Amino acid sequence: MWLTGRLTPDFKTLANFRKDNSKAIRGVCRQFVVLCQQLGLFGENLVAIDGSKFKAVNNRDRNFTSAKLKRRTEEIESSISRYLTALDAADRREPTSSEPKSVRLEEKIAKLKTQMKELQAIEIQLNESPDKQVSLTDPDARSMMTRGTGNQAQLSRGTAEGSHPAELRYGRYTLVSTEPTTEQRDLLTQIIDVSIPSSLNPSVQDALQYVLQRSGYSLCPDTAAVKVLFTRPLPAAHYRLGPIPLRSALQVLAGPAWQLTTDEVSRSVCFEQQKTDAGVVLITPVSPHQSEARP
Repeated sequence: MWLTGRLTPDFKTLANFRKDNSKAIRGVCRQFVVLCQQLGLFGENLVAIDGSKFKAVNNRDRNFTSAKLKRRTEEIESSISRYLTALDAADRREPTSSEPKSVRLEEKIAKLKTQMKELQAIEIQLNESPDKQVSLTDPDARSMMTRGTGNQAQLSRGTAEGSHPAELRYGRYTLVSTEPTTEQRDLLTQIIDVSIPSSLNPSVQDALQYVLQRSGYSLCPDTAAVKVLFTRPLPAAHYRLGPIPLRSALQVLAGPAWQLTTDEVSRSVCFEQQKTDAGVVLITPVSPHQSEARP
């Protein structure tokens, strides 16, 4: 405000200024960071994020508040009481028939008592926490209400060391996933949309190689068994394919008499002839406009 003489430019003026002077703004920010480093103002041990919410690497079950801790303690105490009652009932029965059940009940009670001790330790941390929250996986994660609903989000001011969040903020308004897509996990599920040039007078083998370009896979060397397929001219209906998954496109080009197989070690696509009793695959065409038979 002092630099502008208390002028109040609107948002469009500010947006245009940022757009027209983006290179200079980046240079000023870079020099500001260098100056702060030279003056020793960066301790490099704290990152502060203001006004942003990030999904933390912390399960809700490992985040505790006073109410959640109290509720969990009451549930465990109720379970212990229920098991003790069942144990007393088992003691009043015949020892031979109830002994295995008594052992299981005692193990459950011991496990619940261990959980009670863990909750008592968490209660000590909870009382020492300024905001009365404790997150076990990511200590900086906090449970928050988002978008006016009862759903809980996690605000993370720092990611736990060695953790890999499922989502990252990319840019100012974009939240991206760090998980590979289905197409990246299985290359044959990628969607293709190709037109095979008719000027090539392609065979089925030429079409298969054309479709596999840049897919990560190659066509197996032709053998005597599959040569009868590869040397066939490409049907006119197969010059245009897509949008369609790559696996489906390859199967369409080969036809129903051939089974698609893959060698994942060499990333090769192969075809084997379908096995039938008569050695021939019978296909019954179905017309969408087939007339209904009348008596």
